[in-house]
Amino acid sequence: MTEAEAIEYQRFLDQKLAELMEHFDTVQIVVTRHNKASDTTNMMAKGAGNIYARVCSLEAWLRDIKI
Repeated sequence: MTEAEAIEYQRFLDQKLAELMEHFDTVQIVVTRHNKASDTTNMMAKGAGNIYARVCSLEAWLRDIKI
């Protein structure tokens, strides 16, 4: 991912985070993108609201995953 792409994606995540925060108390966004140039996966995350609620929500989500 180029620096310009990373800036564009961060702006996009900021916009979506703001939109979601209009409706919810806490939001945690985690996204991944395959980087074909380096054959790696890039991860980006953004969140807002009570950090404890966000962490507990993620822990609950991890417990419920059926792989």
